[in-house]
Amino acid sequence: MVQSSAVLLVIDPRSTIDDPRWTADGSRNNPGPEAAVGQRVAAWRAAKWPIFHVRHDSIEAESTFRPGQPGNGFKPEAMSLPDEMVIAKGRAFARLIDRCVGQLRAVAGPVNHM
Repeated sequence: MVQSSAVLLVIDPRSTIDDPRWTADGSRNNPGPEAAVGQRVAAWRAAKWPIFHVRHDSIEAESTFRPGQPGNGFKPEAMSLPDEMVIAKGRAFARLIDRCVGQLRAVAGPVNHM
């Protein structure tokens, strides 16, 4: 049973992962996770629990993860709604965690993380 204070943190379910450049060395190591993500997102929304979407925004000119590139958006199963927070991150993942924890505390109260 999930507690009502649970928060769903959806990290990078992006359309760009389908770009052939990401499978040039073989198929995805985790094919088809979109269905599971979609189920979790739907359950959280039905329960009216908070969802945070994390998006990696690359600064590399040729990156498929750079804002404005085709496929940079979230996959349809994990598309954020207007009332759901989207957190853009660059290379500094530790700073992202600090920002997430601060935002999570504001919404959900105490946060247990490692």
